[in-house]
Amino acid sequence: MQRTTKLFLFSFFALTLLAPATALGQYSVYAYRDGIGTGSSSLNSVQQTEHANLARCLCDEAAGEGEYYSFYLEMAYSGTYDGSDAYYYVGSDCSNTAVGLDKCAELATINVNSYQDSHEFVPLPINYMVDPAEGVCSMVSSGSNTFYIFSALEGRTVAYSESFSFDTQPPSAPYNVTVSPGEGALTVKWENTDVDEEGVNYFNVLCMREGSPGEAASEDKADWIDTEEVCGKVLSIDGTNNTNNTNSTNNTTTTNNTNTTNNTSNTNDTNTTNKAGFFVPPAPSYDNQVNVAGTQPPTVTGTYNTKELSCPDNAVVGGGRPYKCYVCATAPRTSSSVRINGLENGITYTVAVVAVDDHRNVSEMSTTQTGVPAPMTDFAEQYSGDGGSATGDYCFIATAVFGGKDHAAVQILRLFRDDILLKNELGRRFVRWYYTNGERMASFIEGHPVLAFLVKLALLPLVFLAVLLIVTPWWGFFLFGLFIWSLYNRSRLVALLSSQRVKHAE
Repeated sequence: MQRTTKLFLFSFFALTLLAPATALGQYSVYAYRDGIGTGSSSLNSVQQTEHANLARCLCDEAAGEGEYYSFYLEMAYSGTYDGSDAYYYVGSDCSNTAVGLDKCAELATINVNSYQDSHEFVPLPINYMVDPAEGVCSMVSSGSNTFYIFSALEGRTVAYSESFSFDTQPPSAPYNVTVSPGEGALTVKWENTDVDEEGVNYFNVLCMREGSPGEAASEDKADWIDTEEVCGKVLSIDGTNNTNNTNSTNNTTTTNNTNTTNNTSNTNDTNTTNKAGFFVPPAPSYDNQVNVAGTQPPTVTGTYNTKELSCPDNAVVGGGRPYKCYVCATAPRTSSSVRINGLENGITYTVAVVAVDDHRNVSEMSTTQTGVPAPMTDFAEQYSGDGGSATGDYCFIATAVFGGKDHAAVQILRLFRDDILLKNELGRRFVRWYYTNGERMASFIEGHPVLAFLVKLALLPLVFLAVLLIVTPWWGFFLFGLFIWSLYNRSRLVALLSSQRVKHAE
């Protein structure tokens, strides 16, 4: 029995010596970053959800030596520092020893001792998140893969894992686009029945005047993410990728020599990759104590692209790539129309519509339509053009009793007509009836001063109601109704107040 025990202890000790060292500790993600160095920022939960999209996938696939990827994990570690290596992978079911590691992407190999003085930045390129085996971007709707840290490769011992979702499938373009003219404006309508299925969040309308962006166009109105914005390159899924040399310049940041010196040997010498096109990311340049205390990312040596967007002429083309500089209006997912204001009458504009999903992927442009803003003839202009002699923009009665069309009450009633009555069918019917009979009624009132005074008194509550409805539509009706009710029940209110006073006196 004693001999058996000694043999067991000797065997266990021998196996311990022969087995690879594995650190006993815990890994965690300190921050999810959109880059590395002074140009990066930490991503919140909403930004993480929309981060892994087609634009960033294409930029990561096209990243060259000295350029940064669009996504990094700032990893932290607490535990023993025994000089063992940890292996960082991304893929599907990589922890299953039956699955070959060539089906997964090796991101880095980092010695645990590197974490003694710093956090480690681990690249997680979106193209390898989408395709761990080859790193080739494709259009995938609602995909996911898992990030792994193995403390030992032989048994695929998982020290940390986290699943990441991505969506590189742009939504379909809106269809049945129509354009109708307005006064210095165009109203654009469209259809899209796949809003819920494709996760559409916004619709953006592009407009072009004589080959250039329309007056209402602004890059700030665009809701999607473009490859130029991410990496300064014009990239597409079909492989027709062009670097934007004209509008993109390279700037080099300086190295924080004080902090970098201590960490270079720990990180750069241990990070390795097994995929073509991968490169060793720059070393983090600040120690763990500074990092935990503040959110300022490290200063590192590397190249950044300034993301100035190109704006080619004649770029609003059906089925083409949308450019942000042509976006003239944006609308939420629940809308199917939008009005573009600030345009010039008599000029032909070309418009198209794109859909933007919740990962900020953008569709190709819809078929284009043209429209010409034009002066609109309202009821008053039409009446005058037909030979009518009334003044006051058709506010016949109000003009007669208040003494002129420039009176404040007349202007308020005119706004009430334009902003309230003409916005619904019942109101438009009343306006038509009034324009047919109003002038005759006004002429009769003008000949009877007493009647004009009474009508003026009767119009004052309407003016008050008009102000409420224009400024605060939802509670204007309530206040006006309360006012009318109090008038009709004035005697009851007086009696009620009197009774309360008597009771209080008793």
